[in-house]
Amino acid sequence: MEKIKLLLKSNRILYYIYNVIGSTVLKFIGLFVKIDEHLILFNAFGGKKYDDNPKAIYEYMKKNPKYNSYKLIWSLDNPQQVKSLGVETVKNNSIKFFITALKAKYWITNSSMERGLKFKKKNTIYINTWHGSVIKKAGNEFKKEKRKFRVSHV
Repeated sequence: MEKIKLLLKSNRILYYIYNVIGSTVLKFIGLFVKIDEHLILFNAFGGKKYDDNPKAIYEYMKKNPKYNSYKLIWSLDNPQQVKSLGVETVKNNSIKFFITALKAKYWITNSSMERGLKFKKKNTIYINTWHGSVIKKAGNEFKKEKRKFRVSHV
């Protein structure tokens, strides 16, 4: 898998093909997957860890009865790392991951959720808690050709 990632990152033509085909296939599948208003998908560091701001948000929601009706799922490269904690997981980059991402109303992450693809549904709410300056590129959020930056404070 790492060799494939390196090849895609180093070859613009292959990356373009991956992006167009992958995005198209996932958007097509998304036409048949209904959004679950009470499903939240969490991810930290591209699925490498159960950590950081997404973990803090997840743990707050687990403790707060206000969110009892929500299904909270973590996408991880190694779901076994949290098995003893009782965290519901999906294997990162698996078919189930992509179906879950298409189904989830909310994505909470500190990195890109789309893996260089473009498949987020219009009604999906993407909460990215990344660290850094406002000019840092974060996945598909900023287009190279027309960068418009807006600083907002919550």
